[in-house]
Amino acid sequence: MTQNIFIEVGESPEALLGHYGKAIDLNDKNPGSRFYSVDWERPQLGVVTLKNGDGQVAFDLALGVMGSYNEDYPQEGLSRYSLYLGLSEAGTMSHDHARLKFYEMLARIQGAGWKWLIHDFEPRLNGGDALRYQRETSAGTASLDPNFELSMEDWMRLENRSPWKFYKDGVYMDIRLSRDAKRMKVDEPGAYFVSISLESYESFWRTTFKEQDRARWRELLPAARERQRATRAEAENKLQHEGYHIDTDYQNPDEEFDSDAKALPLASNQPTSSAPMPGLQPPSSLKERLGRWIKGN
Repeated sequence: MTQNIFIEVGESPEALLGHYGKAIDLNDKNPGSRFYSVDWERPQLGVVTLKNGDGQVAFDLALGVMGSYNEDYPQEGLSRYSLYLGLSEAGTMSHDHARLKFYEMLARIQGAGWKWLIHDFEPRLNGGDALRYQRETSAGTASLDPNFELSMEDWMRLENRSPWKFYKDGVYMDIRLSRDAKRMKVDEPGAYFVSISLESYESFWRTTFKEQDRARWRELLPAARERQRATRAEAENKLQHEGYHIDTDYQNPDEEFDSDAKALPLASNQPTSSAPMPGLQPPSSLKERLGRWIKGN
């Protein structure tokens, strides 16, 4: 069984199969989509190394990785990946050890050149303000600050599936932290599970629009982003009056739409404030994988 897998968003399925052959499991039962995956079981967990631009970052204790291919856009190759990780070889670990291991992973990701992402429509909050905003508004999609290390008290209160988001060289990364709700006593071991979603810039923004408009997403994108920034400005104005500090120095790292794209007015049915989210779900649900991980303890 292959233990080390290198992945790159945009790579062709043929290239992936050429490198790893029969280690890759192909699921082509979904019309228009194909899924290429590798799964590992204890004690032989995998290592997945993500290549992107001029850097790479390795993730060990991998339970599985899956790449998604959209047959309608063959030139984009494997435009999405889902990666599933544990934080401990044993499965369980002290909550403080999990906290330190998780932030060490975030540091490695940023060390490889990934930049913290706050979406255009979300307020520019960092540190404790980002955490407060999540708690007070139940903003489960808003990224927490990867450079703000939570205290043990805040770590234990953290919402399940809390996100940390990044961007680098045409790829979005969305990290979600899950844990076993039955193992939340601070003085007893917990069970942690990390899921990472990767998506190309093209796929990410194209799926923001309705099906009939996706062929011209580049034309519509500048206006869509203007509308999202207007939503951000409105939210920030309200939050300032509530005592939040707005990080006006923050610059979005993902402003890469074509320089010749024209900002056309959006039709009334265009989205203005919802996050572009992956539209394809993996054949194995996150809940199933988390259950398998916990059951192994």
